[in-house]
Amino acid sequence: MYKKFFKRFLDIILSFLAIIAFSPILLILSILVLIFMGWPIIFKQERPGKDEKIFNMYKFRTMTNKKDKEGNLLPDKDRLTKFGKFLRKTSLDELPELFCILTGKMSFVGPRPLLVRYLPYYTKEEHHRHDVRPGLTGLAQVSGRNLLNWDERFKTDLDYVNNITFIGDVKIVLKTVKKVLKGSDIVVCSNCNIKSLDKEREEKNSIILVSKTNFKKYEDDLLSCLLYLNNYDNKLSKNILREMQKFLNDGTAKIYGYIYNKKVVGFIWGYNISKDDIHVNYFVVKPNFQKKGIGSLLLKKMMNNNCNIELLVRKNNVNAIKFYQNHNFILNNYDAEKYKMTLRLKEL
Repeated sequence: MYKKFFKRFLDIILSFLAIIAFSPILLILSILVLIFMGWPIIFKQERPGKDEKIFNMYKFRTMTNKKDKEGNLLPDKDRLTKFGKFLRKTSLDELPELFCILTGKMSFVGPRPLLVRYLPYYTKEEHHRHDVRPGLTGLAQVSGRNLLNWDERFKTDLDYVNNITFIGDVKIVLKTVKKVLKGSDIVVCSNCNIKSLDKEREEKNSIILVSKTNFKKYEDDLLSCLLYLNNYDNKLSKNILREMQKFLNDGTAKIYGYIYNKKVVGFIWGYNISKDDIHVNYFVVKPNFQKKGIGSLLLKKMMNNNCNIELLVRKNNVNAIKFYQNHNFILNNYDAEKYKMTLRLKEL
């Protein structure tokens, strides 16, 4: 009852009262951020929320916009100001998130919203941290997990998701207040020995080039992906697999697979029709791993060949057409059933 109804009701009431109560502080901090760091006052960043729907999370800025001679932003540690460190240490930079709570994008208590680019690197179980609204604070933060490895932090997040209670939320809020007042377990610098999730797991979950030498190693995984694509037609899938191997032996194939827990869960296969052109034959990501950014990673890997890319897509496959258009492919009629989609990466 609390999880389904009262938790959201309390979020609305308490965030509204908190915004009113903290409005003088919000105004003062806005003026100070403007003085010490300039415009804009608010740092906005996309984060995945409940059910992995993307929303904009707001914080007070803690870093300047200083750039190097080439116009690139300096590393975070060089842009973080003394006032910014103070805001982070006291967690005052988090106050604008009260508006995210009021609008239903966040909750007072829940797993902290992380970066969108981390989504492809979660395990199947870890995706369940998004079954609830992300929080201003969470069980991981009051358990010291903010300074430990990702596996431990996610385990704590899942413990919370599976055991949400009113008393539990109250305890987390009280512990958060205590930790903020003591200034303990608070990360002030983004480079403080904490690896980003994608870098930490890049060896475990990564994109590999399928070649003649490792084809046998991944053959069963590739077949498993093809079975999903071809409605479990074993004969057709095995014929496609033999065709892939033939192009590999000819030296014209480009096959990239996405590895998850040492298994290929998606791949893109193309071959050179000329020196500067690649035709993509098959592109598949298993259903359980779709909409996690894996397809985009595989396509970008193919694009790194710096060749023009073409492919055929059925006219009724609306989602695929939209996906390719989002990656700047041009749509052209091919026949009554298919479109030809092209991406020009090399001058003709």
